[in-house]
Amino acid sequence: MAKCRNCHSNIDANVKVCPVCGEINPIRTKKVRTVDLTLTLDPLEPEHSTYKPKKKLTASLLFIAVGFTGAAYFYLNDFKKGLSWLVGHVLILLASVVMAYILGGKSAILLTFLITLGVLYVLNIIVGVLFLTKSDLKDGNGEFLQ
Repeated sequence: MAKCRNCHSNIDANVKVCPVCGEINPIRTKKVRTVDLTLTLDPLEPEHSTYKPKKKLTASLLFIAVGFTGAAYFYLNDFKKGLSWLVGHVLILLASVVMAYILGGKSAILLTFLITLGVLYVLNIIVGVLFLTKSDLKDGNGEFLQ
């Protein structure tokens, strides 16, 4: 049973005139507006293109081979981490060279640079192996790595 919008009496849903008060089209209807989403979304836009998932193996190999550049993070579309990884490595190397120059003179610079570079390379190998073994890693788009 529906209610008349004028007198609020119970009436049949198919009536055209309320039998109590005489109101024409007495039943309240909700006006629903629909939107055709196929007209508003363009499937050719880059954001709607198919996504090619990133590989854990590729990210791990990038960490092991050229990890100090942040290439693995750039590959994973995580540009902030990639840039911070690169800047961090450069700053650590510069700080070690400056400290070697201050403390030991010119003869200690090369040795300190090579030792620091070796330590950072071992760190990148460890991170590469961790990337390979972890299962819940995501790329910069929030997608799981394969």
